Amino acid sequence: MNYGGYDLVQALTEKLNDKTGSHIFQGGYEGWVKFMFDMDGSQRQSINMFYTHGAGGAAPVTKGVIKTARRAVYLPDADVIVSGHSHNAWDLWTGRLRLSRLGVQSEDKQLHIQTPGYKGRGDFEIRNEHPPKPCGAYWLNFRRQSHRIIYRAIWV
Repeated sequence: MNYGGYDLVQALTEKLNDKTGSHIFQGGYEGWVKFMFDMDGSQRQSINMFYTHGAGGAAPVTKGVIKTARRAVYLPDADVIVSGHSHNAWDLWTGRLRLSRLGVQSEDKQLHIQTPGYKGRGDFEIRNEHPPKPCGAYWLNFRRQSHRIIYRAIWV
């Protein structure tokens, strides 16, 4: 919210909290969400998600996929990274080697999701010869498999 002086998201959050008695928290431009799962009362698992509005150009050739390598370096604790801004749509898994506190090596993966939003193609895009972009969103789906939580991105 840089120029207009009125924050629509904050206004919506306040209205929803007032009308429903909820305690909805408004996140910032970027931040973390920790999903915590309690399975059978004895075993727990958490999934860390980093979100960012995103920045930069439209990346007409790479669609912004190059940023996954950069983000993986400075966000090693994120299991999922969600970004927007460029109006591209993709999801991509990257593999990682991890070392536990006890010195045991393991493999895991990091999910990167680029969300396009619902902005249509307007005068700005036409004047600047920007191609049409996808419109839509992703659901982050969690499910229990044996004694762990698995997750995936679902395009909707």
